[in-house]
This record gives sequence, C-alpha cells and structure tokens, in this order.
Amino acid sequence: MEEAVLFCAFRVSGIGLLLMMLVNVHRNRNNRRKMFLIYRMMIFALPLILLNLLWYLCDRMLIPGGAPAALAFRILCYGAVAAETVLTLLYGKCYIRVPHSAAVPALRILKYIPAVLLVLISILDMEQTVTVIYLMMGAFLLHNNTLSQLISLDPLTRLNNRSEFRNYLSAKMALPTRGRLCLLMMDMNGFKSINDTYGHLEGDAALKRVSMCLKKACADVPGRPFIARYGGDEFIVVAETDNNFETERICDSIHMTLALENHKAQAPYQLTVSIGTARCDSSMHTIYDLVARADQELYRKKQKRKRMSA
Repeated sequence: MEEAVLFCAFRVSGIGLLLMMLVNVHRNRNNRRKMFLIYRMMIFALPLILLNLLWYLCDRMLIPGGAPAALAFRILCYGAVAAETVLTLLYGKCYIRVPHSAAVPALRILKYIPAVLLVLISILDMEQTVTVIYLMMGAFLLHNNTLSQLISLDPLTRLNNRSEFRNYLSAKMALPTRGRLCLLMMDMNGFKSINDTYGHLEGDAALKRVSMCLKKACADVPGRPFIARYGGDEFIVVAETDNNFETERICDSIHMTLALENHKAQAPYQLTVSIGTARCDSSMHTIYDLVARADQELYRKKQKRKRMSA
C-alpha cells in the first residue's frame, strides 16, 4: 500500500509542477516560435503522466477496469510518448546548438540525443517512473531557460539587455584576445520627434525595426557580434575585429540595412543612427572605460551631424 501511495503521490505532484510551469510559460510567451514548442512539450507531458497513473491504478485493481483498461492506458501512454518524442526532436533540431564542423559530423547527432533517450527510457522502463523523471527534468530545464531569457533579454526588442551586456563584456575583457574587441555605441537620430509626432506606439515599432536591422546587419559578420539595447533609443554592438577597417564595414552595413528598411517600410520618417566606436586597448581597465570612449565618439558624431544639418 505504501508503494502505491508513493507512486501516485509522485505523479500527482509532477502534474501539479507541470501545471505551474505551464501557467508561467503562458504568461511570458515573448519568443513565439520557441514558446510554441516548449508549451506543447509540457502539454503532452501532462497526459503522459496522467495515463501512466491510470494504468497503474487499473493494473493494481485500485480502480475499476482491470487488465483491459490497463492495456488501453498503456497504449495511449506510448502514443503520448511518441508525440512528445516528435516535439523533443523538433526542439533539439531548432535550439540545441552544436559546433558546426565538417571534420566532426558526428557532433550533429547531439541534437537528436534527447529524443532518442526518451524512446529508449520509455521502452525499458516498465512502470515509466524514470520516464516521468526524465520529462520533469526536461520541463524544468526548459522552464529555467525561459526564466533566464526573461532576465537577460529586453522585453520590447528581444535583444540582450544592459545587465547581460555588462556580463558579456566583462568576460570578454578578461580574455587575452581583449585587443580585438570593438564597441559600437549608437542611438537613433530624431527618436524624440517620432514619439512626439506619431505617438509612443510608433516609437516602440521604430525601436523594433532598428533592432531587427541590427540583427540583419550583423548576421554575416564573423564571430556573430553581441547586440544589446543599452537603454531608451541607445543600442550597443560588441564585435571582434582585427582592424578599424572591419569595424567601419560593420557600421556601413548597419547604415545600409536601415536605408533598405526605410525604403521597404515607407514610413513618414527615416530611421537613422549615429555610431561611436572604440577599440579596447591597454589603457582600458573596466568596461566603463570602453563605454565612455565609445560614448565620447558618439557625442562627437552627433554634434557633427547637427552642424551639417544646421
């Protein structure tokens, strides 16, 4: 009797924990594509655990139904495992990052391991206890990843926030390759007039479009630069370049991408940015030294722009 109580209590508590995580994920679905998979992976985990519980109760004659009902619940349970496996496979292919190396193609198999393990565990584990534990651990990791994103990402633009930028740059400046670091600090030209003339909702839309353009402009840059929203209409890009010529190419790419977006959107205003750059050298001991240098350059660029437009 004690074994049955523990068996049922574990699954009931597992269902409760899944429901709590589902509610939290539902309230914070910002990255729609990723949340679509996470949400459904958790939803399919619920009937799987419930069907396993019903199988156990029927198999032990604790509820009416007996062996036929127990067999039916076991078959349905395996069907839920199959659906969960497909979703786990899709999640692995989309979001598990592995080093891309032609010399080691076997590394690409890593993204299929979670789904394969789920199948093997569900087949070998007669009572599905280990399967439930595996699902709960997976759900917890996904939930923890979701919370981590909420902490590190700007909710409007979905770029890294200032806190994540500080952590990233601090870690990079501690490496021997700190001399390759180049900081691009930029802010939008005329952002206040967009808010004042067209409203704050249009201002938010403009910020999103700029963030999208920054992602596009940096997508093909070697090393994939780190992009963050520093605050308000200020953005930051941290790139690793060998010389200032490469840095200027990134700046040109940002200006060109914004120009194409202006042509495509046909908005009644133009999206442009001023960019101040600074390279990390031996005189810079903290991230604030590098930020201050880029900020000074940004101020100089904006003053020059004002003089030219006057």
